[in-house]
Order: sequence, then structure tokens, then C-alpha cells
Amino acid sequence: MTRRTFVLLFTLAAVLRVLWINVPPLWYDENFTLILAKLPFEKMMQATMGDVHPPLWYLIEWGIYHITPGAPAWVIRVPALIFSLASLPLFVMMMRQIGISSQVQSAALFLMAVMPFQLWYAQEGRMYAMLEFFVLLALWAGLTRQNVLLFIGSVGLLYTQNYGPFYLAAIALVIFFRDRSVSFNWSMAAMVSAGVCWLPWLYVIVGQMQGINDRYWIVSKSAASLLIILYKLFLTAAVPSAFFFASYIVTFAALIIGIVSFVRSHHPGRLTIAIMAFAPLLIAWIVSMVWQPVLLFRPLIGSSPFLYLVTCWSIGENNVAVS
Repeated sequence: MTRRTFVLLFTLAAVLRVLWINVPPLWYDENFTLILAKLPFEKMMQATMGDVHPPLWYLIEWGIYHITPGAPAWVIRVPALIFSLASLPLFVMMMRQIGISSQVQSAALFLMAVMPFQLWYAQEGRMYAMLEFFVLLALWAGLTRQNVLLFIGSVGLLYTQNYGPFYLAAIALVIFFRDRSVSFNWSMAAMVSAGVCWLPWLYVIVGQMQGINDRYWIVSKSAASLLIILYKLFLTAAVPSAFFFASYIVTFAALIIGIVSFVRSHHPGRLTIAIMAFAPLLIAWIVSMVWQPVLLFRPLIGSSPFLYLVTCWSIGENNVAVS
């Protein structure tokens, strides 16, 4: 991908993400974020422990509110906007690292720039865009053997959303299959260290999971629900109901064409992409089957860039050598 192409796509993404960010009123979850941000620090942490998410997002929002208490309510969406935009160059860096061709890089980045799913969570005062950023940061750090950044990214994703361990397991698989040299041990040490830092919150998560058992927004465990989740990672609920069936057909036709080309290729980065695109969803589904339902499309935002990459696979010849 040329610098000009990246600048054009990044500018398009920025415009689409900034446009109307201040217009829609805060919805339920965003208002909950704002309420917690207004609390004294100790009460905010207590309230976070009673929620269903780790505290990092609320810590950021708490800091923003107390630095700028007179700011309009929609300002709680700004961190999501920043993390969403920061994910774009990280995605390109990751694609270059595993040797993706320029055409496919551009097509995948275009999807990440314009997909309604990406735009929605870039403009929502919740933690999902930040989760996507930390997944990409941790993976890129693991691929480039930058273990300090790998530790930071791993801690970040673990303390951002309860799907963090699923992503960390996927990244560990990627590093295991790509690199079994001495550096592999250091990478594992960085992720294990992040896991140790996360242990105090594990006790809280167990209580949270008991509290949400079969309630709230948990979707079913059927095969059909997996297809719906994959669809939402592209278009979420942006398509009018009259066009839903057609959009479903177009989305899966493009995805199937990409998967066929992807399976037939011999690109050395193929396993990395497949693990990151599908392993977190598979892990969430297995956990739902053997323990309790945890399946939800929103936390799978960290897999969506790799799903876009698979969808675009047939566009160009992926014959670039891996760095």
C-alpha cells in the first residue's frame, strides 16, 4: 500500500468517524459509563466490580470527566474515536509484517474504514474500539518480538473486556506456530506476566459471570447465531429491514469467495490470519457450550480486521515475502 493510499483511506475513516459523533443522545450503556465517570474514585471502582467489564475503560473516562467536568456528555465518545483511528495504522503494520500484498492491504483497510460495525463502535462511549486497538497492538508486538509492548498490549486487552483471555490465547497460538526459538520463551513470559497482573480481577470476573448467567444480551449457542455474529461484524444493525436479506446474501457471498481463495492459497501468514479471525469466536462458543453463555458479537471486534482481510483475499496475489 502506498503512503498516498493510506492517507486517503485514513482521512476517509476519520471523516466518517467524526461526522455526527456529537449528534445522537447517549444510550443506556453510555449513560452508565457517564454515571460511573462522575463518581468519586472509590465508588467508581466499586460500581465497576458490580458491572460486567474490567475497569480500564472506566478509569480512562473517570480521568477525562474529572479533568474536563464541564464538557458535553458526548465527549465520553472521544477515547473510542481515538482508539479506532489508532487501530488503522496498526492494522497496516500487522499486514506488512506478515507479507500481505498491497492490493489486499488496501481493500481490507477500506473495509475497516467504512464498515458500519467499525463506525458504530468508533462513536460509542464504550470500550470496544479500545479492545480492537489492544488486540492489534499485542499481536503486532508478538510478531515483531517487542516483548515490552506485548506485555502492555496483553495487560490492556485483559483489563479492557472479558474476552481478553480469548484473544490472548489466540495470540499465544500465533506466536507458538510462527516462532519456537528462544524469543518464543520471552514472548510467553510477557503474556504470562500480563496474566499474573490480571489475576486480581479474575476473582471479580467469576462473580460477574455468575450474575449474568443466561441473562441480559447473551445470544444463543446455535450455529445460526454464529452466522448472525459474523454478519454483524460487517454491518451490525445498519441495514434497513427491507434490505436485510439482500445484505445478508451479499455479505456471505463476499466472505465465502474470500474464504475459498484463502483456503487455496499457500501464503505463510495464512494461519496467523485464520487464528485471529476465527479462534476467539470458537473459544467463546466452546465456553458457552461447556460452561455458560458468553457469546456476543460486540467483543469480537478484535477479530473483525482479520475477517475483512479474509474477505478481501481474492482481490490480489498474496505473494509478498514475510518479514
